[in-house]
Amino acid sequence: MSNTTNYGTGSLQNNTGDNNSAFGGYAANNNTSGICVTAVGANSLYYNTSGNHNTSVGAGSMCNNTTGILNTAVGSSALEGEIVQSVGNQNVAIGAQSLYDNSGSFNTALGTYSGISLNDGSYNTFLGYNTDVANPSVSYSAAIGYNAEITSSHQIVLGTSNETVEIPGSLTVYGSVNFSGLTGLTGLAGATGPTGAPGSSSGITGDTGPTGPPGSGSSNTGDTGPTGPPGSSSGNTGDTGPTGPPGSSSGITGDTGPTGSSGVEGTAGATGPTGAPGSSTGGSYWSPTGPTGIFYTSGNVGIGISSPAYPLDVSGNSNFSGTVYGSGFNTTSDYRIKESVKSLDETHNVDQLKPVIYKNIQTNKLDMGLIAHEVQEIYPFLVNGEKDGEEKQSVNYTAIIALLIKEIQEMKQRLTQLEK
Repeated sequence: MSNTTNYGTGSLQNNTGDNNSAFGGYAANNNTSGICVTAVGANSLYYNTSGNHNTSVGAGSMCNNTTGILNTAVGSSALEGEIVQSVGNQNVAIGAQSLYDNSGSFNTALGTYSGISLNDGSYNTFLGYNTDVANPSVSYSAAIGYNAEITSSHQIVLGTSNETVEIPGSLTVYGSVNFSGLTGLTGLAGATGPTGAPGSSSGITGDTGPTGPPGSGSSNTGDTGPTGPPGSSSGNTGDTGPTGPPGSSSGITGDTGPTGSSGVEGTAGATGPTGAPGSSTGGSYWSPTGPTGIFYTSGNVGIGISSPAYPLDVSGNSNFSGTVYGSGFNTTSDYRIKESVKSLDETHNVDQLKPVIYKNIQTNKLDMGLIAHEVQEIYPFLVNGEKDGEEKQSVNYTAIIALLIKEIQEMKQRLTQLEK
């Protein structure tokens, strides 16, 4: 704990790291192994535990960071983050509430409220008052100018629709350009081009004109004579034509007729022979030799136990990733499963336990409890798993009840003595 300086109630209260400075009430209060940490302002870097090389200037700045590294926050609540959650790595936030809700990395924000809505996006740049995002997860984008808002990843936004972007010099663009603004004014007409080469000396022949009236010199055709009388009403009958080919051998099948009435029921036949007996353990899914070892007996389901006594009877460990509800919960505490029984003594107390309030990212709800690896340092037998191991750590909260009972009993004894 060399080169450490602190001033203010609760500042660097739990510190074990080196080269740390804290000025202000509860500044860097929870820092343990973090090094090269500078916190200036009430509650700045309050929850930081092992994050290194962080600089926080302003009340509440980087308050909720736990393990993020190489971050810089200047301004009230700058880079504050969500409750007890790392604010990411290598972020720079300058301005009140800049990058306020950030948990991504490599983001830069300059200006009051700049990047205030960004959450888990990374590689973004905000320059100007209230430059922000419409989607809290965008990445690789930049917003420049008052109220400029990023709407998607891989985007650069200059100002708002109320501004005009002017480029005094030249502009070189590599890639496609899309314009959605108003069409500009029509430019001046260019100079008249040179006269073309002369056409062919003769034009195309026109259509043939209409035929003229017939000339004189021949008599006109006379009128048509009257129609002669009609012939006989019918001619003689001709010879019979050849016989046509035969038709199809069968006509179209007609509709099915109605079903007749049922006949008299016959005598029942003799009973067939008894089939071979089935397997005594049922299908493989319900047998201990199957993949799950699940049994079903008298309406009860057993997992790992062939004679279940309850609607669900489990032998072995169980793991639930969600919330378990029930009207009661009993833990086996029979003396027959216990040996080496001893009373708790003065070494068993709650003095070093650190109860906290936090947001559970699995249930997305606020909760209270203990940090498993911190409990493991004091009572290792109450914690399953290792810190940062493949499986998440768990705490035997039921055993802590015994510790609380013992502490309450001692408090009552002291109160009784004081009252005398």
